[in-house]
Amino acid sequence: MPTLRRLEVFLEAAEDCNFRRTADRLDMSQAGLSNHILLLEKELGYPVFERRRGRSPELAPAGKALLEQARAALNAARVFRGKTAEQEGEGGKIRFDVTIRNYVLRHSIMPALPPFLDRHPNIDIEFDIVDKTTDIIARVGSGKSHFGVYRGHSPGSDSKIRSIVLGSSGTYLFASPELAQRARDGVPLDELPFMLPKKDTEMGTAIERTLAENGIVPKLVTARSQFPETLGEWVAEGRGISLLFMGHMQRYLSAGSVAVISPPIGHWNNILITSLEERSPHLQTMIAFFRDAFAASEQIGPTES
Repeated sequence: MPTLRRLEVFLEAAEDCNFRRTADRLDMSQAGLSNHILLLEKELGYPVFERRRGRSPELAPAGKALLEQARAALNAARVFRGKTAEQEGEGGKIRFDVTIRNYVLRHSIMPALPPFLDRHPNIDIEFDIVDKTTDIIARVGSGKSHFGVYRGHSPGSDSKIRSIVLGSSGTYLFASPELAQRARDGVPLDELPFMLPKKDTEMGTAIERTLAENGIVPKLVTARSQFPETLGEWVAEGRGISLLFMGHMQRYLSAGSVAVISPPIGHWNNILITSLEERSPHLQTMIAFFRDAFAASEQIGPTES
């Protein structure tokens, strides 16, 4: 069942049919609003908006039908409950706010979320999407979020934050079958075309450092993008090699449009930080959820030898 918060966001988005305008009005990121709608559509099993490239989203027929149902549900909640889900105690929903980067949410957490919420109907999770790890740490440290999830290093000592290492994720070199064959034929990797994150960004600096530590300094960088999804698409198109997490590339591996051409190059800790006390209700449940979600997203495909 959709949460009340997701129904609220849906009604606001339906009023504007402009995600950027709605996000500004609700004081949230556009990516955060889009993920609210995507989660709602996953829970319902059908699209509520029709999206076309270059055009504002429009309500789908099912979305129009949902409008009255959503309004009725929210009105009933106001009358009979008299308080929001995050204020409820025994017998009501417990809301957790999680700050996270978009690529981690989409590729590692979202696939595991619907079955988790089905198993734990008394838990509601709200995601706040940010661009930098420092922003995640700051929001948890200030008490604005219960949890922060990211890949990287544990924050420095802070009495307000507990840090838990959930495991580690490896990055791998991916290439199209044609470029993978050239690597097998003995062409040095640094002489093949590469695609990298944008320069002077947190991820761009980390990826280039990881490649250099493994003796790879690409001589030909054909493209850069801050979005792992875009880099993955370009790899599948044969435009170059890229260093990515397994979760970004599973669908291309399944389709045979890319190959893994290296063992793991670089290991990144999956970090959960929290401002909750150790004995807080549901803390261990949330830790287990995030650990299992990361583990499921790191199922390893075949590697080129």
